[in-house]
Amino acid sequence: MRVKAVLVRYRYADTELRARHRAEHVDRLRGLANDGLVLVAGPDVSDEGAVLVLLVPDVDAATAVMDADVYLQSGAVTSYTADAFVAVVTSPALSG
Repeated sequence: MRVKAVLVRYRYADTELRARHRAEHVDRLRGLANDGLVLVAGPDVSDEGAVLVLLVPDVDAATAVMDADVYLQSGAVTSYTADAFVAVVTSPALSG
């Protein structure tokens, strides 16, 4: 199965704002995961940033998801990268 996805990476710009908005941010991501838009998301091992894999068709769709996030709206995150890719090898878990 070939899956179109976007890998998003960002760094936290303000840890106080991150802490203040974390519950809302995580709840939103859980909702997006339940809707099939987020495959995986979480902080990197340094806890200075995070990685998300969004199951969206292109970077524009990922940008719409990210720009609606409270972390970006509050300034907890001020920038991110979004790289589209096609997953050629996937886990059987993706097929449901």
